[in-house]
Amino acid sequence: MRPICRALLMTMLAGGVASAWVQNPAAGSIRGTAKDSTGASAGGVVVVVFPEDETRWSGPDRASVVKRVPITAGRFAVSDLAPGNWLLAFATEAMLTDWPDPAILARLKARKPMRITLAPGQQVGVDATLTISESDVVVKDAMMLQSRPELVRSGTTPGGRTGLPPAAGSAGAAPPPAAPGVISGRVTDADGKPLAGIQVRSMRRAVNPNGQVQFINSGASARTDADGRYRLTNRTPDEYVVLAEAYSIDLATGTTSRDVPSASPGTDGAMAGNLTTFHGGVTDQRAASVVRVARDEVADINIQLARRPVFNVTGSIPGLPLTSMQFWVVLMPLESREQLSTLNVRRIAITDNGTFSITEVPDGEYLLSFNSPSGWAETPMRVAGRSPDAVVLTLRPPTTFKGRVEFRGSIAAPTIVRDVREFAVELAPAQRTIGSSMIRTVIQPDGTFTATVSGPGPFQVRGLAPAPWIQASGIANGADTLDLPVAADKGIEDTLVIFTDRPSALLVRVKDAADQPLIGAGVIVFSEEPQYWSSRSRRVQLGQTTSGGTATFSNLPPGRYFVVAGRDIAPNAAITPDFVAALKARAIPFEMIAGESKSVDVRPRPPALACLPTHSGALLERCS
Repeated sequence: MRPICRALLMTMLAGGVASAWVQNPAAGSIRGTAKDSTGASAGGVVVVVFPEDETRWSGPDRASVVKRVPITAGRFAVSDLAPGNWLLAFATEAMLTDWPDPAILARLKARKPMRITLAPGQQVGVDATLTISESDVVVKDAMMLQSRPELVRSGTTPGGRTGLPPAAGSAGAAPPPAAPGVISGRVTDADGKPLAGIQVRSMRRAVNPNGQVQFINSGASARTDADGRYRLTNRTPDEYVVLAEAYSIDLATGTTSRDVPSASPGTDGAMAGNLTTFHGGVTDQRAASVVRVARDEVADINIQLARRPVFNVTGSIPGLPLTSMQFWVVLMPLESREQLSTLNVRRIAITDNGTFSITEVPDGEYLLSFNSPSGWAETPMRVAGRSPDAVVLTLRPPTTFKGRVEFRGSIAAPTIVRDVREFAVELAPAQRTIGSSMIRTVIQPDGTFTATVSGPGPFQVRGLAPAPWIQASGIANGADTLDLPVAADKGIEDTLVIFTDRPSALLVRVKDAADQPLIGAGVIVFSEEPQYWSSRSRRVQLGQTTSGGTATFSNLPPGRYFVVAGRDIAPNAAITPDFVAALKARAIPFEMIAGESKSVDVRPRPPALACLPTHSGALLERCS
């Protein structure tokens, strides 16, 4: 079976209108609110609710028990949930490719979703604050309120206070908007003439974990009519930027087509072309005018296309095999946030002699790339006041991963069948951009696999197996690629994918010098390998002891770890190598086996030094 290889267009899809609140009297429900770190509603994010019991992820009732609903106007509602244990996670559409593949649910479960236990007829409220980027959603803060079924049905809690956010369509709920929001206007050229067939779309602002402002596509796009008019419907109340695109990508052919009039000579004889333009007459989304949508139509959001000098980018790829002529050269902005929002991206087919020409390119910093099964090439380039010299892209070979899979659990290992839908290894770049590739290859009956992927990487190695088996690690070149993606190489021979039949669980019991439970102490678990000491690694986890003096941790990959507790450890501390290294001298070592549940007893020890680095990097004289 040939590996599946596909180019990825990272386009965020907006959620539709929230489902009506219809509930079986015996069923439970979850409803709540979600906002980003700025306080705006969490646009472009969906809520995934799925059973804690992994055997149900691929069972005959999967379609009815795995729930996926959009966040609309900052609110969501998930109904018809049977009594039992459920997991709730937030995700972008880009995180849910191949839905509802059980591997996706395993990945969401590994990210520590909220665990919610429902009694018959019970409703649970969730109020979450999220950090959102184009490719990830991180729960910054969340509060859960559970109510008894008899109180939820009346909509009140003891004392007469409303216990949960009203759900759309429920008794006592605030009425939903009379109609979805609408943005309308007209698109004209630089001379004020209406333009037909121009694609118009809206985007939301979001802040990524690094504090950078990014833009997420939101809602279906629309084309202008013969009079240049457009209408964007079904926009939930929020703030948007609106743009008219000069080019659009034909998903059937993969190439870019120009929708605006072609460039023409200006008064100085130089060629000037029509560019992608935002409402406000600017070409930079960060300077675009904000459109605030409530429940009514916002009209007269007119866009006059900017006209600027444009130039041609030409080049060649020597030695390109004929089989790769069906692929494209991609010219995209150098900034990753613009790549992921697909702004100003051009995809041009390679000619039969391995050359390419991209016309009407404005000044800017770009990344020129090519990716095919035969190899890849990329180079940054600058267009500044003239057509640059012809570019020669040097083809670099793809990377081949060879290895095996292991099943480590309390039950017998499954019999592997040659079916990529059941047993597979997936190679994908850690950060996907336009033109990047993902490959899924079958696992052989003896547990070995060979997969070849093209691109610069770094790559993650992910495994797929039937429930209850979930991936614990994907190791290449001695490091777990789920924590430390591996860079492109000539070839990797020692890849190891480990599956387990249940996630690991660790209980840390912390007692003081009087042998009493220590409440409110910070606890950190970290790998003995310093390469994993970062906030994005699953092998470093922070927690805080509860009223019983315990802290729990889950989904720790197999390996050797340290644990340390103390009041000087903040539960929200920034994980850096220096921070972890300062704690290692007073930590207790232990080992985790795949799928293992274990407990560790800890007594806080004073720091080896009087001064410890705090989460802010400053020095503070404080002992546990």
